[in-house]
Amino acid sequence: MAAAKGSSKSKSKAHSPPKKKEEEKPTPPPVQKGSGIPIPDPPVKDENYDETIKVKKGKKAPPVVGTAPKAPNPTSVELKLEELDEKLLRASYKEKCAHYKAENEWYRNEIESTEKDTTEYIRYLLNKKDEKQATIDSLQDGKKKDTEVFAQKRRDREAYNRIKIEELKNVIIELELKLESKQQDMMGLSDIISKRSRHEAEIIKIRQDIIDSDRAHNEKVAILERSLLETRIKLQREADLKIQEMENAAQEKATNYLKEHAAAMEVENIRLEAELRRCITNTQELLKKKELIERENHDLEREQIVREDLLKLRISKVMDSQAHEKNWIFQSKPESSESALRLATANSQRGKKSYTSGTQDRPVLKLVVMAGSGKAEAEDAKAAAKESARAMSVMEELAHKWEISDGSDDEFL
Repeated sequence: MAAAKGSSKSKSKAHSPPKKKEEEKPTPPPVQKGSGIPIPDPPVKDENYDETIKVKKGKKAPPVVGTAPKAPNPTSVELKLEELDEKLLRASYKEKCAHYKAENEWYRNEIESTEKDTTEYIRYLLNKKDEKQATIDSLQDGKKKDTEVFAQKRRDREAYNRIKIEELKNVIIELELKLESKQQDMMGLSDIISKRSRHEAEIIKIRQDIIDSDRAHNEKVAILERSLLETRIKLQREADLKIQEMENAAQEKATNYLKEHAAAMEVENIRLEAELRRCITNTQELLKKKELIERENHDLEREQIVREDLLKLRISKVMDSQAHEKNWIFQSKPESSESALRLATANSQRGKKSYTSGTQDRPVLKLVVMAGSGKAEAEDAKAAAKESARAMSVMEELAHKWEISDGSDDEFL
């Protein structure tokens, strides 16, 4: 068990959680009691997220259509800042994903190491059980050998007793033969009779001694057999109790260890599940914000393109109208209306600038009559006045069109 614990400690030290950066030196993660599984630090809050929110809140409204563009364009700078912030967020998100992936790999390696430790501990218990079974088998073999030795001794003793009994029987037979011969020889003698009676008494005593010795020997053998059987039963019961106790203790230790490890793994799984759920919600929120920003960017780009197209259309309309007016004026009276045309073009350019800059002052074409002499000059003056009045009406129509187009941008969009 000490070897298994040592190996598990060395493996838990070897499989430490990966570092986030090479320059940082984080403190070792806290270890739960009874589990030996290090719990990593909570993820660091992203500082760039607050900066991106501040940049979004600090955005200025887009310029009004019809106003003069400013240099440099703030929308392009803000778009570049948003792209940089998005790249930073993507880089931090990728770094977090790599960190969590490394942590998952570490937890997977830790689970495999704990499973290996459990299998080694079970193998150790099985080896111990086999060793104990081997000792029990050796004890049983010793008991069998002792019983065989005791049985052999008993057989030897019985054979020896049989030989002795046979010898004693032979001696008795010989004595009886001698007694008979003596009786036959000394039949008439009283002393022989007395000796015979005495010898018969001795023979009876010897027979009784033989019977008593056989009875005592049988009793001793029975006592020894009973004591041997009792010791055998006692040793067998003690061995069974010890085996049962050792099996119960080993099983209880294994179940306790597995329960503690399973509880620790369940707590760790719950914590990791909550962390994963939080990361998923954060990721979903970031994706929603990204989609919203992309949608706003797309709308702004579309609005910018539409406004540029409107501005180009207005400029082209103004240029076409000016060219049409110039052609019309030159075709009608090029000699006498040169000064009026110059004045109309100057006023039209001034009116264009005033309308494009957003002012409400409308340009007014003033009639300038060149002083001259004679009837031809009077006719030229009248024609110039008519042409200037016509140019004024055209400019008023153009101004009215510009006002309508400024108010109907939404309808055009």
